[in-house]
Amino acid sequence: LHLKPYVRDGTVTAWDDTKIETGEKWKQAIERELRSATIALFLVTANFVGSDFINSIEIPALIKAAEEKGTRVFWVAVSPAAYEKASPLTDYQCANDPNKPLSKLARAQRDQKLTDICREIGNLTNPI
Repeated sequence: LHLKPYVRDGTVTAWDDTKIETGEKWKQAIERELRSATIALFLVTANFVGSDFINSIEIPALIKAAEEKGTRVFWVAVSPAAYEKASPLTDYQCANDPNKPLSKLARAQRDQKLTDICREIGNLTNPI
């Protein structure tokens, strides 16, 4: 929801795997989008860290894009997880304190942090 205003006004184009259509080759669709991303937003949870696909395909592809074409890497510590095992993601500055993930914050603090992160993403895609 916090990113939605930026998507609605066209500042940000968001993509996730729910946009893969029935009958489409899902792995090719993901790889295509990984290659075209200018910002990578990783929402880090235990499920994220535990995903073989994320750690063997998505993170390496987006880190390569960051190194070769300047894709910005944003990772957000959403809930407690062994984030340090999501290497090389942890070479990049986390958008929040990973020792105080969003799930540990009071609702107002969490909403403020998410608003700040989305504003930063919006400013990167549409600098003032």
